[in-house]
Amino acid sequence: MATLNELFSVGNVPPVNLIPILAYIPERLAAWKMKMSDLRQRTRALFASFYQTLRTRTGSEGPEMMQSVLVKQDQLNLSHEDIFLVEGAQSVGSIIENGMILLLANPHVQKRAHEELDQIVGTERQPTLEDIAQMPYVRAVIDEIYRMRPSAPLGIPHAASEDVMYKGYRISKGSMIMHNHWAIYHSPDLFDELILSTLIGISSLRWASRAE
Repeated sequence: MATLNELFSVGNVPPVNLIPILAYIPERLAAWKMKMSDLRQRTRALFASFYQTLRTRTGSEGPEMMQSVLVKQDQLNLSHEDIFLVEGAQSVGSIIENGMILLLANPHVQKRAHEELDQIVGTERQPTLEDIAQMPYVRAVIDEIYRMRPSAPLGIPHAASEDVMYKGYRISKGSMIMHNHWAIYHSPDLFDELILSTLIGISSLRWASRAE
């Protein structure tokens, strides 16, 4: 944590994006490069240990999805880092694809979001993070895409830290637990209509798939 705080402090790392030639300074002459290299190695080792633990615990009785990933890793000679990159790209790509499908099926929503983008951002530049606070409708659309079509419908596997009883079922310590995000996000008990109007104050965001 101390290393992260130091690296993210203003002035501790040269603006390589603004002055690209700085990237060619030898590591032995750039303390910040050595620290970044050390941090990268530590991060890789940390995630590799998590992955190896999961691989060991999963075994032959693990979820079909994880078995498929592990088999392909061996077949294609993929490293842990390759798997991390593929999995990260898949989740982002899935959200983008789902968003495009929903917007194509709901042109009135797409039109209003486009108008808000043009009004706030214009046509001469790309949007920035600072713009999002001024675009409540676009934020609402993004929230709905995440809720209506989550990239991980069953969430991330968890494990019970102790023996528990839930609705008459005994869950033993160490048991794998999956959260059904899809059922939660589409539950009429939690969302009486497929919008987040109660949270964002926009009642005109209506999806054609509302009747699902």
